Amino acid sequence: MSVLSNATMIGRKEIYDALRKVDKPILKLDAPSDELVRIINHPQGDYHVEDVVRNLAAFDGDFILQTMFLRAPGFDSSSPEVLGPWMDIVRKLRPREIMVYTIDRPVPGEGLGKFSGEEMRSLVQPLIDEGFKIQIKS
Repeated sequence: MSVLSNATMIGRKEIYDALRKVDKPILKLDAPSDELVRIINHPQGDYHVEDVVRNLAAFDGDFILQTMFLRAPGFDSSSPEVLGPWMDIVRKLRPREIMVYTIDRPVPGEGLGKFSGEEMRSLVQPLIDEGFKIQIKS
């Protein structure tokens, strides 16, 4: 069984415990900083990447990390200030698998752009070379 979560509530014991019972907990993190998450995800409430990363670390790598690669005004997954810190988080968490994907349907706003599969593979190749298992969906 797979469960996809935006990972915002995994710090709650009952949610963490439930996700630990799932075969494939797929936990989402699209950007490496609060500022960048606000640009692309518009989270409500008290959201902090540092909290999400700490809560993901409690899974001891036994989860699938899902990240959307996109281009938007003020955000580009391929830029060094996004990609480098995101890779640092991946290396810290060591998820059993990583899913990277891009926009796959009409977007609600202008200025959003997708990546090709080849572009995403090139961006994550250093992690592949380090032995991370990465699915790329374009």
